[in-house]
Amino acid sequence: MPKKIWLTRYQNEASNNQILRRKHPENTTHTGEKRFKCEISKKNFVAPSSTHTMNHANEKPHSCSECNMSFIWPSYLDRHMKIHTGEKPYSCSECGKNFAQSAGLYSHKQIHTGKKPYSSSECGKNFTHSSNLRTHEKIHTGEKHSCLKCNKSFSQSGNMRRHMKVHGNAGPDSVELYEVKLSCGNSL
Repeated sequence: MPKKIWLTRYQNEASNNQILRRKHPENTTHTGEKRFKCEISKKNFVAPSSTHTMNHANEKPHSCSECNMSFIWPSYLDRHMKIHTGEKPYSCSECGKNFAQSAGLYSHKQIHTGKKPYSSSECGKNFTHSSNLRTHEKIHTGEKHSCLKCNKSFSQSGNMRRHMKVHGNAGPDSVELYEVKLSCGNSL
């Protein structure tokens, strides 16, 4: 049954279902009440979160047959497989550029509008994408990514990952080779 129809029926049912309505996660969605608590991390959630629980157990039952990466959900595996197949079914009607994910196309379309809705609170510089604003704001906070092998520092994590390749066998996501240093001198 479609969700919208179910909700309408759900909201109009007789009072003998009051207990069901109180327990159903949909009832807390609009209030923001977080009644479900993870016993491991003690974080609270609006609804029971099997994904969160699987993260604690490091359960990733869906594996890629090409590279053996594993994922919590089959949809994550499907999205990943597009890397291997090269499938890019989402196409920009303005310039014809293709994307593997609809979110990539949506984000790309902002380039054509000329709008830059994300603004730095420190300097007022505007950005097309929120991720570019987050990267830019690290300039103001002084956050640095420092290589633990040679102590070189980088303001952007992408530059740090490229640098790590000079040290050989460490992969691009190897956390052993770098740490994030804040302007106050603390490390993350």
